[in-house]
Amino acid sequence: MDDAATWTMVVLGVVTAAVALGSMAMSEDRVTGYALVLMGVLFVGSPWVMDLASTDNDMAVTAWIVGAVTVVAGLLSLPGIEQRMHHRLIPH
Repeated sequence: MDDAATWTMVVLGVVTAAVALGSMAMSEDRVTGYALVLMGVLFVGSPWVMDLASTDNDMAVTAWIVGAVTVVAGLLSLPGIEQRMHHRLIPH
């Protein structure tokens, strides 16, 4: 296991958690949704950048899953999608 790759994943996780907490604390701030999408993309791409995809498959799969969940969470919090989700007319 590569220590640099491990610490890269830890730092990405801490920053992603901080961005997610900031998104929950300041729900009117729309930049955090885009930041979550960016963090998710970084998580998805990091196994190839850090050469984990060929050496440590478990850490790579974990990064891909966390990245996919983060991208979906970020996309759902974007203004256009959030507005469409909350302003549907419900027939009576």
